[in-house]
Amino acid sequence: MLLGSGRDCPRCEDRQLDRRAQRSAAAVDAAMPGASEAERRVATARQLHRDVTARAWAREREWEGVRAWQAIVAARAEAAAARPEDNVDVSAVEPAPVVVPAPRPAAVAPTPEPEPPGTVTRIEKPHS
Repeated sequence: MLLGSGRDCPRCEDRQLDRRAQRSAAAVDAAMPGASEAERRVATARQLHRDVTARAWAREREWEGVRAWQAIVAARAEAAAARPEDNVDVSAVEPAPVVVPAPRPAAVAPTPEPEPPGTVTRIEKPHS
């Protein structure tokens, strides 16, 4: 792959095709030891055609699976968008009023009654 372009390198593609042809030719040579050069070329061309066709069908099956998965994902998204309870525009809904609890009354401590004037209050000492 060429850096920054997203395309395959032409030299790499040529090398891959050459190696594929060499492997097919070697397989044909091993299978047909007494064949003439023309027969080997025809057999090699047939073998290459079978290999390329098989790869193309495998690639098509793979893309068929990808398209099926994309259809499933799209159907799920469409079903989710069709559900009204999930598709509520939150910004259009009036916010609920905030209810603040009433303050609690302050705890009232009993106030001591004032003693009449002239009364002496005695403070007891704790026993030690």
